[in-house]
Amino acid sequence: MIPFYGLYVIYQQFDDLKKGLQGLSSPVRLSAAGAIWLFIASALAGSGGNRGTGFTALGFFVVSGLLFAAVAFMVQQAANAYQEARYPGRQPRGMTTGEVIATVIGVIIFALSIVGAMAGG
Repeated sequence: MIPFYGLYVIYQQFDDLKKGLQGLSSPVRLSAAGAIWLFIASALAGSGGNRGTGFTALGFFVVSGLLFAAVAFMVQQAANAYQEARYPGRQPRGMTTGEVIATVIGVIIFALSIVGAMAGG
């Protein structure tokens, strides 16, 4: 029951963003249901990778990552459009030191995951 509740909460957040964009007459649109289905497909592809080996596992891993990236891109575009419509003329801010460190660590973990999948064993 808990995983479904988590998906419901994420759906509600995406739907709130969608409604916020509609209320501000933004040209950007977000499909909350579409984003959730892509998220679920990403999770299923990721779990499929757990059952494979070598290039099969790597393929599932890549598909899962691409689907998740698509969701992240859609939602981030919508969030940026909402912020711009709600607070016109705001200045974009760069990444903080902590965000840069987290990004570098994430890239290193991603690279190690790819190397580990290719190494086998």
